[in-house]
Amino acid sequence: EKLKQAMARLEQIERERTGRGERSPRGPAVPLQDADSRVLPNKTGGHAPNYTAVLAVDGQSGIILDSQILGGNDEASTVLAAVANIQESFGRKPRQLLADSGFNTGPNLAELRQQGVEALMPARQQADASAAAWEDLSQPVVEQKRVALPINPQNKVLDKAAFVYVESSDCYLCPMGKTLNYAQDKKYDRHGKKGVYRVYQCGDCAGCPLAARCLAKQTPERRICRDEYEKDREEMARRMCGEAGRTQYRRRAHVAETPHAAIKTKMNFRQFLLRGQKKVEQEWRWAMTAYNLMKLIACKALDRAKASLPAPIQPA
Repeated sequence: EKLKQAMARLEQIERERTGRGERSPRGPAVPLQDADSRVLPNKTGGHAPNYTAVLAVDGQSGIILDSQILGGNDEASTVLAAVANIQESFGRKPRQLLADSGFNTGPNLAELRQQGVEALMPARQQADASAAAWEDLSQPVVEQKRVALPINPQNKVLDKAAFVYVESSDCYLCPMGKTLNYAQDKKYDRHGKKGVYRVYQCGDCAGCPLAARCLAKQTPERRICRDEYEKDREEMARRMCGEAGRTQYRRRAHVAETPHAAIKTKMNFRQFLLRGQKKVEQEWRWAMTAYNLMKLIACKALDRAKASLPAPIQPA
């Protein structure tokens, strides 16, 4: 029976991973002890059956507003669900949502924009320098200043962040100042979500001094793809570059990570006692309730302490 459950879980994982290029040659692993969990890296080293816990925390009070348990590590899938759960529980949506780069996906940004929720999430890859910072688009960036052009960690060539999109002429400019014009549309299927890329291609890469760093092996010309979410990503990048956006985002680490730290240290909650996702979710909700009670008690104690202070002496 355990083997049947594990095989069914493996088949479900494979269906969810359809269209993904980063498949492991060994495939996913499912523990026989708990087929709902996944074998994931431990923070202390090694691998073990794990669940991924995701929290949504109020930025002012520190109270946990929503909690979700994942059998895998697709944290980005919890963003829109968290907004919907908060609206259902409290009767309104959050005005602003701060999250780390793992939650930054095109569909999330587009849906949050449509719902009127301001999102602040860094790009998934942080570039050391970008062609978007060019001072003069008519001159190659390598001639304007000494910059460390960003390298994509997957294919080891110049990242897309090294190219700047010119909306007025619907083209990209490379760091050498050459133009990548629109070439064709290309359909894609990512995690069951279908759409169309606009493909931009440079027709003059021969002899380019950056060709060895820009072109993948056996690729004569550089191509850049732009999907329907690219404007949302660019708008997000502008917000994150602004002083207001940076100031707001600096609050995220303290607000979001404090509950995890307190639950592990003060409450000594480091391991689930139950198996199966439904039971684990219930156990996690009890822990979240206990944490929120601790916060409420601390807030009440602070209010009473302030109320007991003597009134300040007014100057004559």
